[in-house]
Amino acid sequence: MRIKNRTINFRILIYLLITLLCLVCIFLYYYVYMKKTTQDEVYNSLRRDASYLCTRVDEAINQAIDAAKAPGYTTALQKSIFSDDPVEKLSNMTTARELIATARDQNEFVVDLFYYASTGHLYTISMYYDNLRNNMKEYGFDKQIKINSFFISDKPIHDKTASFYFIYIPIHRTAMGISQRTRQIGLCAILFDFAPIAKNCEDIIGENESAYFLYNDEIVSSLHPISDVTFSDLAGLSHDGDVKLSSRDYCYHVANCMDGKIVTLTPKTMLGIKNVTFNGTFYVLIVATVLLFAFLLFLLNKEYSKKTENIVDELKSIRSGEGNMRVSVPKFSELSKVATEINSMLERLEESAERENKAREKLLYATVAQQEAEMSAYRSQINPHFFFNTLECVRSMAQYYNADMIEEIVTAMSKTFRYSLYSDMIVELSSELDMLKQYFVITNFRFPDKYILKEEIDDETLTYRVPSMILQPLVENCIKHAFVNMPIGKKNEIKVKSMFTQEGLLRIVVSDNGRGMSEEALDELKNETFKEEDIIAQKDSIGIRNIYERIKLFDKRNEMLFSSKVGEYTKVELILYPAFIHK
Repeated sequence: MRIKNRTINFRILIYLLITLLCLVCIFLYYYVYMKKTTQDEVYNSLRRDASYLCTRVDEAINQAIDAAKAPGYTTALQKSIFSDDPVEKLSNMTTARELIATARDQNEFVVDLFYYASTGHLYTISMYYDNLRNNMKEYGFDKQIKINSFFISDKPIHDKTASFYFIYIPIHRTAMGISQRTRQIGLCAILFDFAPIAKNCEDIIGENESAYFLYNDEIVSSLHPISDVTFSDLAGLSHDGDVKLSSRDYCYHVANCMDGKIVTLTPKTMLGIKNVTFNGTFYVLIVATVLLFAFLLFLLNKEYSKKTENIVDELKSIRSGEGNMRVSVPKFSELSKVATEINSMLERLEESAERENKAREKLLYATVAQQEAEMSAYRSQINPHFFFNTLECVRSMAQYYNADMIEEIVTAMSKTFRYSLYSDMIVELSSELDMLKQYFVITNFRFPDKYILKEEIDDETLTYRVPSMILQPLVENCIKHAFVNMPIGKKNEIKVKSMFTQEGLLRIVVSDNGRGMSEEALDELKNETFKEEDIIAQKDSIGIRNIYERIKLFDKRNEMLFSSKVGEYTKVELILYPAFIHK
């Protein structure tokens, strides 16, 4: 035991030395690589600001487009630009211009809005109209409008304070009642001012950073611009890096935005390590960390020993027959593996004992089953031919003595027994229906006029092959259970239907108008039918269970569905797949 304790103490000493080494490495890393960390933070800040600027540009353009589309699809503006009727155009023009002016004034980036079609045009400020027409001629819009989505022209209108660009979006004729025979497409041009975009980001971009939006070989928007910096100074920049501008070094990041790019810059002096100091508190924290780690290692060793002793005590309890035959699994990986292997061994021992008990039970059941089989064999040694010959003799005698009812019931019995004994495993649906009719002949003799059998059979389903003996047990269950304690005078009806589903599957439905089943009874029937264990005692549902197992034997996808309502009906549905049906 002392050797083990020494080994643990040795490990604690090694852990402590490793801790001290790690602290020294952290100190060196903190001192040497802080500049790189600061540099990463600066470039990440530039990237975030550039991404934010791109987002603001996209938002501004989308807001301007939304502002332009709103009046563009009003009835007044539609009639003003798409109508051939001069009276209709003039009567709506004033309202349309007011809508355009309102949309223009509500967006700070929109200088003016122009709506154009081959039958008319609208705008509010005439000073920019010539620029619009010249721009449209360069793109061929004055002859035929062919545009499916918006784009920004590369022909700016220069102003003292801003660079204006046209954003073109299509406007379709949608209003009803316009005096125009053909559907047309119009054009909405937004005179867009890019200058305020960067300015509006001042709340996000730091005071030490500069931002530029470059588009079409010019600076269209900027924030905290650097003196004497031109487009040519920024055009060649890409990705991340540093550059010298106006005799000063800057870190920069370039992000693509629309068809232009965003450039964010910050002075390189931001990378200096000015705020990093190593005071007494720093060293106190290092010493405290070492002492804390040593104390934790001491606790670890104590808990490790305690968990080991617990495993030993639990094994002693298991050996003496006390306890729950399992040891607790501690959190330590080494002890966890040991405890897991012990529990696995105990589990295998229990499984072995359980298998042995089951083998003994199976042997006992097999002995009993063999005795029952021998008894059944003795009881069923009557020759089937003798049985059918006897029935045929009875039928002949009934025919001879003109006992038609006896002849009919004996004939039905003979066909029913012959079908149940000699039919194939798979038969045509028509054969199943014939057998069901014979069974119902016998039922009618037993209970005259008590039950009514109705058939709704799709003729196309008669030749499809189904497992034999699947209809008669379902109908027999209806007779046996559905009509108990039924009101006097109510017709006891059993309905059999067959049809194809939309997926081409065969659907057979057997239903009755009997007393129905409660939800609890229906759930119990489903459990007894669908559960995987062998059914021994539930004899009432053995026929349904047998049908379910046989349809699943031919195709696992085949289904049996139950539904019922108390006092109204009970319904059983069989869904058979074509792959099974055509076998």
